[in-house]
Amino acid sequence: MIDNEGGQRESAIRTSQVDGVALAQVDGKLDLKNSDKLLQILIKFQDEGKFRIVLDLSRVNFISSSGLGVISATLERLKEEGGSLKLAGMRDEIRKVFEILGMIEHFDIYEYPDEAIKAFISAEK
Repeated sequence: MIDNEGGQRESAIRTSQVDGVALAQVDGKLDLKNSDKLLQILIKFQDEGKFRIVLDLSRVNFISSSGLGVISATLERLKEEGGSLKLAGMRDEIRKVFEILGMIEHFDIYEYPDEAIKAFISAEK
């Protein structure tokens, strides 16, 4: 990713919690380097007992096989704990990767993160 001065800018992953749902927002590339960062964040969520997670991909402009692997493995681990991973904000090019690999049907995908969070909350009621 390039910043306004033309230099390389490191991708960022921001986290928050909304109504008991953990949210991770990835900005930039989800490549080998950032996949490891994301994995550590998702493991920490689970270690803290957070098994309802929304992954906001609206600012992801590239995803590697390692990024796909982290997302897929996290979904499986969460299902084992009775939780789930919902994806939100996928750009068309990222969605296409999921479709080509046959991964799209394994995930609940929402246009916006708040829709995914609301889906978790309404499922509790």
